[in-house]
Amino acid sequence: MKASEGLYIYSDFRGTNEVKASFSLIANITPDSYFRNRKKLLGNTFTERCAVYHQLTDEEMSEATLNRDKRAIMKMEPFEQTIKEEDVETIREDIIRFNEYAKRWKIYGAYSSSSALFDMIKSMAVAYAILDGQDRITEEAHRFLSMLESHIRNPFESVRLRILELAHQGLSIREICSILNKDYNNYRLYVSKIIREYRRKGILPST
Repeated sequence: MKASEGLYIYSDFRGTNEVKASFSLIANITPDSYFRNRKKLLGNTFTERCAVYHQLTDEEMSEATLNRDKRAIMKMEPFEQTIKEEDVETIREDIIRFNEYAKRWKIYGAYSSSSALFDMIKSMAVAYAILDGQDRITEEAHRFLSMLESHIRNPFESVRLRILELAHQGLSIREICSILNKDYNNYRLYVSKIIREYRRKGILPST
């Protein structure tokens, strides 16, 4: 995190604007830090991206440490792109599957727009095809997307996302409390608050 104060100048084709302000810049933000600082962030794009969450296992951590020196001496060959984005064919079945991913990921990750997710999912599949030297979306690309799906849920908001998932299924607040093994009278206000928040964001349909 970097704090700064001063006169900032922004210029584009429409003109120049000067702003005197103080701000904090957070780089390489973690999910936990984001949720603690999100009310202080200005113009962030964190929620516009498709975040993937994964905690390294002890084995992965050990392997990463052991391979650090090896990676340092590796010579990376430049990627020679033979397939362009417009060369990759997407058929009707791909579009249907992308749309199904987007519908699920919207709930799993609490995204407000499934159409934006659809575009990101399609872009990932096309990029996979390009890296694989394919001019179509292969089953390997779909397996890659399926693998990512298990990492869409934010581990710091597991309870909130579970409430969202249950509410999306049309369950009542009383039923949600029962499934979560919570006392209805003590927990219903919290569940109701979460549901209202997701409705306000457009993630859940308004009643």
